Amino acid sequence: MLKLVCTTYISDMTVSLVQAPVKCRVSSVLNKDRALYGAQNMLSGDISSCWNSDQGSPQSIIINFQRQVHTEQLQLIFQGGFVGQDASLFVKTKEETIQWKELQHIDPVNDNSLQIFPCKANHVTALKILFRKSSDFYGRVIVYQMDVQGHEVDE
Repeated sequence: MLKLVCTTYISDMTVSLVQAPVKCRVSSVLNKDRALYGAQNMLSGDISSCWNSDQGSPQSIIINFQRQVHTEQLQLIFQGGFVGQDASLFVKTKEETIQWKELQHIDPVNDNSLQIFPCKANHVTALKILFRKSSDFYGRVIVYQMDVQGHEVDE
């Protein structure tokens, strides 16, 4: 009798870290219409909904994970022409609960493709993306999809 054994290496697989109980805040929302343009839209998985900032720079996104996670990569889909640029990623960790620590600089391309940025950090409790400028003359940023991939922390 042949016996099949299936082994899954969970530690090597990344998962989406932006599911509940995550809290997301953004610097602004177009016309303060949170239902249509709020932060939750870029986390929904529905590519037809988006976060649309109001005009002005800088713009930012803050993800509070409500737990400790190990981050691996940031995934973003912008609306071409409304891309956040000259950006930095900041993290708060278990050790640094008050101050933001700069992780790295990213400069997204002005198009509507899926863009993936490495953001390896351990014991992260919050992630901040700061867009210092935008490809839009008025400083607006539109994000259709955002995801943070990584691993849950075994406590």
